[in-house]
Amino acid sequence: MKKIIFLIFLLQLGYCSKKKSSEEQIVRSNIESIIMDTINDPDSYEFVNISAIDTIYTKAALYGIHESYKKMLEERKNETKQGYFSMSLEELKKQVKESELDYKSIEDEKQILEFKTVFKYRTNNVYGAKMLYTNEIILNDTLGVSEIKNME
Repeated sequence: MKKIIFLIFLLQLGYCSKKKSSEEQIVRSNIESIIMDTINDPDSYEFVNISAIDTIYTKAALYGIHESYKKMLEERKNETKQGYFSMSLEELKKQVKESELDYKSIEDEKQILEFKTVFKYRTNNVYGAKMLYTNEIILNDTLGVSEIKNME
C-alpha cells in the first residue's frame, strides 16, 4: 500500500516539471531555513539531495483511526476483564461514530495530510570535519516542516 501511495506521489510530482521544481524549491528552502539555525558552520553547508518516502492522505488516515476504534470496540465487547481498556463501552461506541463521520466528511480522497522525505546535506562539525547528515522530514499539506528526525 505504501509503495502504491509513493508511486502515485512520484507520478504527481513528475506530471508537471515546472510545478515539481517549484514545489521542490519551496520544500528545500523551508527545510534549509530550519537547518541553518541548528548547524555549527552554516557557511560550509552543501545540499546533497531530497527524496520522497511516503505520502499520507487525510481520508485514509481517518479511516485507519475509525477501523482501530471498531476493532477496540469488538475486543471490548468480547473481553471479560473490564480493566483491560481505558475507555468504557459507551465511550468506544461514541468514538466509532465520531471517527466514521470524520472520514466520511472528507470528499477528496487525494487530500494530503503529510509528506515524508529524506533530506541529505553536508556541513562541518565542531571539529571542522565535513560530515554527511541524513534527516527524515515530515511536511504538512502546505509543505511546511512539521518535524525533523535525525537518521544517524
